[in-house]
Amino acid sequence: ELYEFVIGDPQAMLKVQQRLLRMRETSLYEIAAVELEDRLFTLDEDHEAYGQLFQLLSWLYLETENYDRALRFARRYESRTDRARQQVYVLGLKFRSAHQYELAIDAFRFYEQDDSNLRWRALEEMGTTYREWAVYIEEKGLIQRPASSELYDQSYQTYEELYEAAPSYSNTENVLISLLDLSLDVYHDTILARQWLEALQGRSGDGAETAYTHYASGRVHLFEEEYRLARQRFTRADRLTQDANLSEKIRYHASLADLFAGDAEFAVIQLASLQRRSSSWYANEAITLEQWIQSGLRADSTGSKLQEFTSFYRRLLQGQYDEALDQSGWVTGQPDHPFASHASLQLARRLPSSYAPQTYSILQQTTSLFESSPIHERLLWEQAKLARVLMDHSSNGDSSKSDNRNSN
Repeated sequence: ELYEFVIGDPQAMLKVQQRLLRMRETSLYEIAAVELEDRLFTLDEDHEAYGQLFQLLSWLYLETENYDRALRFARRYESRTDRARQQVYVLGLKFRSAHQYELAIDAFRFYEQDDSNLRWRALEEMGTTYREWAVYIEEKGLIQRPASSELYDQSYQTYEELYEAAPSYSNTENVLISLLDLSLDVYHDTILARQWLEALQGRSGDGAETAYTHYASGRVHLFEEEYRLARQRFTRADRLTQDANLSEKIRYHASLADLFAGDAEFAVIQLASLQRRSSSWYANEAITLEQWIQSGLRADSTGSKLQEFTSFYRRLLQGQYDEALDQSGWVTGQPDHPFASHASLQLARRLPSSYAPQTYSILQQTTSLFESSPIHERLLWEQAKLARVLMDHSSNGDSSKSDNRNSN
């Protein structure tokens, strides 16, 4: 009856949705979704109310977490009429927000044969989805396949494919920035990063610097520990950019440059402006960085403990894992060190699985010392994950030995 009301008056759609919102019952939503889908199968796609009812059906599916069915129906609708343009694309964005990354990628793949700019937009969003999926796995400490390293590779390859196939794509600067970020954050490769920096610089016909080129140069300087040059570049980038997302990246990395240069107070100023956007990954990281700084300054007015930790943390970010381990003696040797628990967690989060024996050994020695720490449960979880990694390595080793014996 409600649906017939909308068919007669498409403008009544909002009233119907508000009525359903007041009910807030999953079982009712499921029944409503089935009935609405049946009604849409009998309604012409070109009817003026079809689009409104489709939006309601999508909302019901998302509310009841019936994601697969939402994607199937959206594909059907968009395949049958031009009036449904971008419906699958929008659904892909919603899937990603709900951490349904695999479905989001399937949604963006719908446009692989599209002959418009939407094909490239979907490919860019696919690269972003792979990257966000990898970050989500790492942040939540999940044990699952695919591994975050595989997803980062997929992200890099997708962005690279997009740049090679459509170098004149309207959002190419962001694609190149993503490639540069992955080159430094994941692969720790300045040669790759400089390649993408040069590609960015080459896009300016008159050689003028942009917010993107300043940011990219700043990132390379930061990685190479040229903090004064990095801060100069980030300052210029922030003045030029109108992109809120790029501005977040700039300020976050500028705060790292300040912190690593020993200017903790300036780092806090940079971080303050980031924390206002609570939904941002950079905002959450800014909160963590500021907490570290404040803890370090409270524990030691000279800042020596903070400097010890930031030197160690910088090595991890640069992929200098052996050096980081060499510097980590205070983690087990000084359990009262204000950053011992944080350093233990960072080792568990950032060292590759090839370092699992060393990391597990450190956590075995330290986790029990931090039972009153807010991150104690996370340390226990990371220790359990590492134990599983070691068991997998042992099983694979035994399997390979067995294969070798069988081949002789």
